[in-house]
Amino acid sequence: TETGPIWPINGRITTKFGVPHRPYQNTHTGLDISDGKRSGVTPIKPFRSGKVIETIKSRRGYGNHIIIDHGNCVTSVYAHLASITAKVGQEVTIYDSIGTEGTTGMSTGAPLHFEIRVNGKAANPFKFLDGQP
Repeated sequence: TETGPIWPINGRITTKFGVPHRPYQNTHTGLDISDGKRSGVTPIKPFRSGKVIETIKSRRGYGNHIIIDHGNCVTSVYAHLASITAKVGQEVTIYDSIGTEGTTGMSTGAPLHFEIRVNGKAANPFKFLDGQP
């Protein structure tokens, strides 16, 4: 049985939610979390069980990223990934690795950009998770 929600990666928050984040975004829509390791090393896990609805490979914006639907109008985004191992349509749990932390897209260092959306609108991840990553 699943417990959760969990932090998708352990590390320190390098950019908080809701702060000015120019030139990337007017306001930061998620949390950037870094464990200090080089790109491609650290596995990323879903914060909660769900179904992978998009996997995007890109050199711009969010870079390589995954979107997971958790039901009840909640989705999560995992961006700047070095690699993507999850497939569209796959059911994932907090025990699954969906990809690895990276530097793709408009990233500073090698953080995970972790975003939770409710009805498509970015929400503070601390409303869903306790403690620190």
